[in-house]
Amino acid sequence: MLAAFLPVLALGPMCRLAADDVSDGPVSLQEAVGLYYQGEFEDALEMLREVVAANPHDEAARRNLVRLLREAGELGEAAGHLTTLVGDEHGDPRLLVELARVSYLSGIHLSGEDREDLSDRDRADRLYWQALSLVESGDHAKAEAMLQASLDLEPHRPYAWFELGRLSLEAGEYSLAEERLNAALRQEPSLTAAFHPLALAMVGSGRLAPAHGLLGRASASLPWNDAVRKTLQDLEDQHPELVAAGEAQRIARREVTTPPVARPLPGDREAIPTVRVGLAEGLREIHVKTGGAFRLLATSAPASTVEAVVVEGEADALLTVTFNDGEVLIVDEAGSSLVRGPAPIRLVYDAPTSTTALFDMEYGTGYFFAGRADRFYRGDIEFLPRTNGITVVNELNVEEYLYSTVPSEMPASWPAAALEAQAIAARTYTFANMGRHASRGFDLFASVASASYQGFGNEHRATDDAVNATRGLVLMAGERLVNTVYSANSGGYTESSESVWGFPSTLVAVPDRMLEERSHPFSPEQLAHWVESRPVTHSSHPRYSGRAAYRWTLHVPVAEIASRLGGAAELGRIVSITTRGRGISGRVEEVLVRGTAGETTVRRDAIRNRLGGLRSNLFIVEPKLGPDGYPEGFIFSGAGWGHGVGMDQSGAAGMAAAGYDFSEILAHYYRGAELVQRY
Repeated sequence: MLAAFLPVLALGPMCRLAADDVSDGPVSLQEAVGLYYQGEFEDALEMLREVVAANPHDEAARRNLVRLLREAGELGEAAGHLTTLVGDEHGDPRLLVELARVSYLSGIHLSGEDREDLSDRDRADRLYWQALSLVESGDHAKAEAMLQASLDLEPHRPYAWFELGRLSLEAGEYSLAEERLNAALRQEPSLTAAFHPLALAMVGSGRLAPAHGLLGRASASLPWNDAVRKTLQDLEDQHPELVAAGEAQRIARREVTTPPVARPLPGDREAIPTVRVGLAEGLREIHVKTGGAFRLLATSAPASTVEAVVVEGEADALLTVTFNDGEVLIVDEAGSSLVRGPAPIRLVYDAPTSTTALFDMEYGTGYFFAGRADRFYRGDIEFLPRTNGITVVNELNVEEYLYSTVPSEMPASWPAAALEAQAIAARTYTFANMGRHASRGFDLFASVASASYQGFGNEHRATDDAVNATRGLVLMAGERLVNTVYSANSGGYTESSESVWGFPSTLVAVPDRMLEERSHPFSPEQLAHWVESRPVTHSSHPRYSGRAAYRWTLHVPVAEIASRLGGAAELGRIVSITTRGRGISGRVEEVLVRGTAGETTVRRDAIRNRLGGLRSNLFIVEPKLGPDGYPEGFIFSGAGWGHGVGMDQSGAAGMAAAGYDFSEILAHYYRGAELVQRY
């Protein structure tokens, strides 16, 4: 029992692992770390047990053993080793925080007095974990006071606000619950667990319309969440006027919307290739409004490339495009049929500055930012009939595509050098991936699956200038275009494409310029400390890095993971999630999910989505055990946002702010690549 460990708690001066602890330590510790990074989790765990048994005073080995025990869910054994470490005369007071955390995770709740030699942050951490234990034991008043005390010491603590919001909701204090849950979401927008209780608080306060809107967003962000879906359906059944009001607003919006006129592209358009961007797939219906004199072109047969004009019209024509018996049907506002057929239909303009409005476009399904929006697009719009509905494709000039992609991927307020680097990276990525999804009718997705593309509505003069200033510039490795992928934030260290996606390329792991390159991987304890701290890097620049993008925590219920995995019946109850191999940056290459009835492996890029919408694969994980000893959820502590390969966008902005130009930024992240003028 954990309670048996309480009498040995004692404090000593702070003691942290140095960067060379692994290389200078016992060979067996080095071997254990090597096994861990190679994916041999159980062998690494057993080897560390042997090292500690043979060398009880080897603190580095014991701390690494604790990390693996926590990941494996062996929390009682981990607590025993933690108390041994704390009891040492040179014990690290930070270990008291870790013991409070393990106490909560194990479900065996410990108490203990505060210690003056803890830093404010450590004290805030300890109060937080102890408060969660009090919530579980039912002492909500004391838990609320402790959570508030934690926030007084460290105001940025989204899960403390979240827990306070849930306590307020349970007490029927709906306005206070809203206030606290909104505070959690302001600090961590990806905390989708707050959507449902926040909607319930709104309903409790009688604010039905905003609750309905939030539940719609929650349904798009959490399509597997049955509770969200049921609450939304119940609300609509009880208040059908909400559905009617929403439809009336959509109709009114379509009537008054006028597609804007785009800024013209300077210089010669003819030398610039076009790109086909997939905006949506599987649609049964979509509403469209024209932004200029237009033509509808149709091919005579699905396999034909000869297009003929079938309809001509003027600006502000409101069209409805539907999928009917394998054909595309387009009708006007009066309901009169304009064109129908089994082949693609293309909407084109004579004026290159005309745009098209597409209404209620879904975006980000399954991500915290999911929703619907009316969007405007330059270029041609094509409607392709497919077996499951209509695929909508936007074909336009590559440079005009970049006018939207660059500010969709990087805020236009960021330094010019970073925007120019982003423009070149996005242009090169576009050409390197031309035809990648040709079987689906387009080159690239409009989503983060390729590059974020929101159309004309988010264009900005600053990013237009960056695109124009770098027109035609791409990055080459010899005779080949570099696949210039990028991500929002590397957490301070990028990773190789071989580790993240399984294939070698010129894209290698690169440390932030303010950090040293690693000659060997961090031990599990070093990695955990690095992930849970906030080292100063270009990637952590406060103006260009969201706090939750650089370092984050996510609590994921086991039911959500089972739902995302899709094979809950075959797995049975989930018993553990253990990592199987990491790259030099610490990013996880594979996880093994074990259940009472089976097991499954999740690899590489799929890990983030399948395990609960993680920001990155650079994380440590440990279970939260329920009263029956089975995990009821998992806590992920991580660094960075995105896959972590190629350019770090926050890091690029931080470098630009420090005086680096776009060529130096690109040379840092895409080693060995050369800038070439393509046109």
